[in-house]
Amino acid sequence: MKRDRIPKGWAMQNVIKPMDERISTLKSEIDREKKAFELLQHQYQDMTLTAMAAVSKDITSSADQYERAFLEYTSQDEDEHQLKLLHSLLSSHTIQDEGRAGLVQRLSEGAKEFAFGKDNSVSALDKRFVIGMLYDALPTEKRLRDLMINRMAPHGDVLVIPGPIKGVPRIDQKTAEKYGGRFDQVKDVTRITIDCPSIAVMYTVVEVLLDEDALEMVLLDFKDRLDRMKCNPADSGGYLDLLFNFCFKGSAHIFEVQVTLRRFLEIKNAIGHRAYHVARRLNANFKFCLLYTSPSPRD
Repeated sequence: MKRDRIPKGWAMQNVIKPMDERISTLKSEIDREKKAFELLQHQYQDMTLTAMAAVSKDITSSADQYERAFLEYTSQDEDEHQLKLLHSLLSSHTIQDEGRAGLVQRLSEGAKEFAFGKDNSVSALDKRFVIGMLYDALPTEKRLRDLMINRMAPHGDVLVIPGPIKGVPRIDQKTAEKYGGRFDQVKDVTRITIDCPSIAVMYTVVEVLLDEDALEMVLLDFKDRLDRMKCNPADSGGYLDLLFNFCFKGSAHIFEVQVTLRRFLEIKNAIGHRAYHVARRLNANFKFCLLYTSPSPRD
């Protein structure tokens, strides 16, 4: 049958009408799925807000305690002077912005072979990159721990607290939340904390850390989060510290050294870090809700 001889009535009954009915059915199914999805997102948003309210008391309490501790540490003129000297010491070690922008975790040749085998297409988006980072982290963690314990021992009541190597679930979470899936942006797989009883001792510790030749380390980046003119304490839940990224000379693996004051660490270990960790996760969930949920009639 030629196309121009198809009866209009037959075409309407057997082609157009069934097609219209199918399109109408599909639209109804899409609308139902959309409404169900929106309902689920609203419920998730409500749950997130409820959980945020539950931890808000701890967040406020820890932030207040951090603030009081900071005022205690800087209550004397000598303390304030030591803090200014510390800021000056750090300012003398300038890290160029382009250096920070290009700072990424790289794998040793051994790590590449271990994680990727003979596959030469090493990619920071590939989950195997995490295996390579952990391969490099193991010897780095032991060397860093032994070195810090040895070098910090002569400098008063300093506590060296090796952090556990960051686990795969936390690496996955951090990469997804902050780095768009790029595993080479995670630069604290290996980390250590140095706990100082005073700003004066902290200054001495930083002097030791910045003697790169003696430690056979290379300073790659740092954040002076004690300088509240440059860093907003609210970004870290009120917690204040110094963060350094180093690598050992001849090594590709970047690690983190955190230098903090004892009272800050005590607050963090009591409630601060737990509250901040929960709030960080909830904030990510809340942003997800706002992004994918249409405005609620209650808003």
